[in-house]
Amino acid sequence: MAPFCWRNLVVTAAWCTLLSASPACAQEGERPDRLLNLNAFFGPDLYWAGSSGRLTIYPPRISRSVGKALPQLLAGGFAFVGARNAPHLVVCGRDPDADEGFVRLFVWDDAAADYVTPATGGTYREAGSDFVGVDGDAAGRIHLLDAKKARIISGPFPEAGSLPSSWSTTLSSAEVPQLADAADKFLRVTSKPSGETAFILPVYRAEDSNLVIHVSPQGVRVVDPDRDRKRAYLDSSSIAAHQEDVRIKGPASTVVTLLDVTDLDQVVAVAEGLTDATGIAQLAVAPPGLRLGQVYAVRSAALGTFDAPFRSPAILIGQADDLEPGTAIRPLDSRDAVRSFVGNPHFSISVSLDPIGLRHTLAVPASYDAMLNVGTGDDVVTLPDGRPYLQSEVSIAATAQIWNERRPGFGVVDLPIPDEPDLVGGVVHYQWVVLVDGEPRLSNIVGYIVRSERWVPPGSEAFFGRDPGHEVSEGRTQETSLAESEEFASALSSWLESAQIERVPDSVRRTVHHRLGLQR
Repeated sequence: MAPFCWRNLVVTAAWCTLLSASPACAQEGERPDRLLNLNAFFGPDLYWAGSSGRLTIYPPRISRSVGKALPQLLAGGFAFVGARNAPHLVVCGRDPDADEGFVRLFVWDDAAADYVTPATGGTYREAGSDFVGVDGDAAGRIHLLDAKKARIISGPFPEAGSLPSSWSTTLSSAEVPQLADAADKFLRVTSKPSGETAFILPVYRAEDSNLVIHVSPQGVRVVDPDRDRKRAYLDSSSIAAHQEDVRIKGPASTVVTLLDVTDLDQVVAVAEGLTDATGIAQLAVAPPGLRLGQVYAVRSAALGTFDAPFRSPAILIGQADDLEPGTAIRPLDSRDAVRSFVGNPHFSISVSLDPIGLRHTLAVPASYDAMLNVGTGDDVVTLPDGRPYLQSEVSIAATAQIWNERRPGFGVVDLPIPDEPDLVGGVVHYQWVVLVDGEPRLSNIVGYIVRSERWVPPGSEAFFGRDPGHEVSEGRTQETSLAESEEFASALSSWLESAQIERVPDSVRRTVHHRLGLQR
């Protein structure tokens, strides 16, 4: 068999990027080369690269000359199955000499010299098949996408760690004709507590649409393969409270509608227009504009319904600073607004550092001391140089790091929101301060209203459930920061006092304020 060939493999301790396969491999052409980073989905740093006639597994932190080859296997798919602390790696494909579908199970062990070892009972072959995709689900089953027989077969994954001894057909081209065109697809599987399983068949060519098949006790439902081409969405990751115009992106020359989907039982159309030849529409929203705390989505006439991304407006104040030549603070936006609800144990505020040059190319990340200020609208002051600053009583210590020019830097503060009704309807403001050689650089200020309950995306009710939540206290509105409310101020103070956070020492705060030109 022809050996695997490559042009350039870059490996670091945290991530791997395979830039391309050589033209010689592509010319063999029994199917497109499959070059994938398993770390992108599953956690362990592992690379597998497949081309006609050879599949090679590249463990992390090694030279490009080292790899574990699996001869006589035309590259197909991969998946981790089993427990996360002791996963098994399943690779699949076809043995072109024997005209057999081929599935191989390996035990993943990051302490072993070669990282993967064959598992007992870990090989399955089937004549006349070509397994181009494999995945496991939460119910402990393994699923195979068979391109030659146009079907998906499934079997249980035993705790002992061997492949299923028997397989049954879950879906065939008789039910889903699109399975007859699966040679360039792979397989991902998700399942819901309701008993519905979604088989997602992405394609390797970015210009093509994914095939999504939902299987439930009620039957089989195939999502429109052209759905992505028909959908429309807000052309921004951030929208502001009281914003009176929005930019929509969708299919060309199509009617698009901005929807208020806060109450999914009573969806309200907010604005409507026609996209131009480039697929852009600028829609005007009647005063007072987008409402703080509401959730919005877009519907295109071509699709007839709406889906993610869902956005909730935030208060946005000021601009984000550059840190130093080659690095800038990415503006805080409204994406986390929908996650701000009482009783959310996973709420956090993060900052990203955008590399805008080639300064940071270190294997060891550059670290910056940072702090997150948390307060209300009454804490916003104007610095002598005109920048807004959140001069709050609470500054949380943190660290921001950046690696190189190919990935943004990152810092985060976990701030779980307690189940406290007096927080509901209040707006909490956040601003990051990043110190460069002791000099403070500021993000913009973002304000998120505290919602009464989790907003559950349509179709996810079985997973999240419906929580009636807390009613907004009498006299409060979704449009008010409520900084003057004694109940809210007391609840906010109690929240931050009880949170497991490390406060910035007063001496550091005074130094920061002095360098910002503040008098106190």
